[in-house]
Amino acid sequence: MNRIPVHIKPFQGDEHQPFYWNGGQPAALLVHGFPGTPADPQVRHGISNFLPDVDLDDPDVQAEIRDFSIPTRIFEQLARVGNEAYRVAPHINTPTLIVQGTQDNTVPAHRTRRLLQQLPGPVHYKETNTGHDLTRADDPGWPDVRRAVVSFSQTVLIG
Repeated sequence: MNRIPVHIKPFQGDEHQPFYWNGGQPAALLVHGFPGTPADPQVRHGISNFLPDVDLDDPDVQAEIRDFSIPTRIFEQLARVGNEAYRVAPHINTPTLIVQGTQDNTVPAHRTRRLLQQLPGPVHYKETNTGHDLTRADDPGWPDVRRAVVSFSQTVLIG
């Protein structure tokens, strides 16, 4: 798997609630590694999925992408959302469908299965051989996802 190299740099944005990284220093995640034209096909594909109307061959766009930064606080907030979902899961008693990509590196299947154990049900769980972007129509796992949603909907509506 190709990864975009990242570097931690001093936080220079909104410092109202910085995430403190190593020794109490506020930080931001600076993403480096968007190569010049032609860019890495995986990186281009990922950015095109997220920003379909952006001209990735424009040098100004490439420069902006190279200098793109994300406050590291966002990762702490995402972890809190996950922990909160785990905490409230035992209180969810409506029919629930969970579709998990077995190749998902963002949300690994073992974590989803752990959350699944917290749900009192009824729960419908489907794993499909795909990654995190399983809701995209061009994803190889999309047909499985679609079938799972249609089947779940029919089960809930018809009973």
